Amino acid sequence: MTSLHRLAIGMALLALGGPLGAALPETIRVASGPLKGTAGTPAGVTIFKGVPYAAPPVGPLRWQPPQRAPAWKETRETSAFGSRCMQGRGDAAGLSEDCLYLNIWTPAASAQERLPVMLWIHGGTLVSGAGSLPFYDGESLSRKGVIFVSINYRLGALGFLAHPELTRESPNHSSGNYGFLDQIAALKWVRDNIAQFGGDPAKVTIFGESAGSWSVNVLTASPLAKGLFRAAIGESGAAFGPMQTLAECEKAGVRIAESLNATSLAELRALPATRIQSTPTMPLTMSSLAGAGLLSAPPIAANVDGWVLPAEIRTIYAQGRQNDVAVMAGFNADEGTTLVPAKTTLAELESMAKTEFGDRAPEFFRLYPATTDEQAWKARCDGARDAWFGFPTRAWIRAQKKPAWMYYFSHVPPTPTAARTGASHGAEIIYAMDNMGKLALPWRDSDRALAEAMSKAWVAFAKTGNPGWPAFDPKKEMVMGFGGAKPELIPMPRPEGLDFFEKHLAGLKAPGASR
Repeated sequence: MTSLHRLAIGMALLALGGPLGAALPETIRVASGPLKGTAGTPAGVTIFKGVPYAAPPVGPLRWQPPQRAPAWKETRETSAFGSRCMQGRGDAAGLSEDCLYLNIWTPAASAQERLPVMLWIHGGTLVSGAGSLPFYDGESLSRKGVIFVSINYRLGALGFLAHPELTRESPNHSSGNYGFLDQIAALKWVRDNIAQFGGDPAKVTIFGESAGSWSVNVLTASPLAKGLFRAAIGESGAAFGPMQTLAECEKAGVRIAESLNATSLAELRALPATRIQSTPTMPLTMSSLAGAGLLSAPPIAANVDGWVLPAEIRTIYAQGRQNDVAVMAGFNADEGTTLVPAKTTLAELESMAKTEFGDRAPEFFRLYPATTDEQAWKARCDGARDAWFGFPTRAWIRAQKKPAWMYYFSHVPPTPTAARTGASHGAEIIYAMDNMGKLALPWRDSDRALAEAMSKAWVAFAKTGNPGWPAFDPKKEMVMGFGGAKPELIPMPRPEGLDFFEKHLAGLKAPGASR
């Protein structure tokens, strides 16, 4: 064989990602021990489910930062997902405090490929959800040339309880925010181990929807996450409104402890997790505030503790102290339809607007007109969309130091409730992940074309830091519109509504904060 032939073959093999006959070993050794994956269907992707990235946060580790996962010697089978974190009320089947697991889909033919990594953070208002839900299956995105990772993180009171005793025992004088610390621990696990799966720890993109997008926004602002990812995608969620202080969340934590008849931290840690999961967490979630009839953007169950978050996210960005990563974010046309109560009378909306906006209530009704009960419900839905998602997403994009990209999703999936719910909250997920096969609906060619276009853009962003359309220009305010089979640049829809909420929320503090 001539040197020219050897060079040509070598270049071809490099293009394929590794030496001739290379493959991921049957057993992969990570820091804690050996793992055995399973083949995807069809073959080409190897899947590792239920991989521990931290120690079970039980007993004395309840309400502690995540600790290193214990080591094992025997090869660990990874054919089943780990338990979901404690959540909701009632049935606890499939739930456990021992829930800090991640899942990996890798298309790599060898550990030398150094593929980009996409780490998914699930939504659920920080009180529900799991990385193992079928809609979050990573095989389709993985087949497009990335390693896909999904994670679980602590939820509800077990993930976000702040309490004076917890703060006192912390060397960082912090409590709450444990779910975000879990996400950071998962990112550190990826940094330390993903190369064994053919991934590049220097090319990590985090992405999430709703509370997952809130989490992405928190991580872009937290100094503890610095250097752990290079790009971030936020789908319908950012925390650019008022945030709770540690002291305010501690007071809420004391009330929770009292409701559980626990007079000490030791008693709290001794309670069954099922009792804790059934107690209301704090009035810090979108769903609880929607139920109360408020229109302003809700604070999330994060607190400004001085450690995970040294200041409000909007302040961190205003001071230019955020992590310097590429960002793409967007929201949906009908976010509010599945989040606000099913009925709102005109009288109720007028009362809410007067209470919420005072002298500015007429301006609200000019932007969101209503003269009937049905129009009142629509106005409330549109107001919720712009207050909870549109305004904070645009504020996040505008505050970026690096170029940023924005999208707007208005495609209506073929669901039985499509006429009423439209392009509702979370509707974009199945398209961005190209996972229509996970939901039995009468999918159309336009759905399949849009899923292909969106998933390619998400993967392109992970690979290159650019989704394939022009970066956001605050003067022109053009965004990528995902409204039909073929995406196109469009002017920012209804910017005057986003301006209204931006002005309204600029001087507000979080509910319960001292005025």
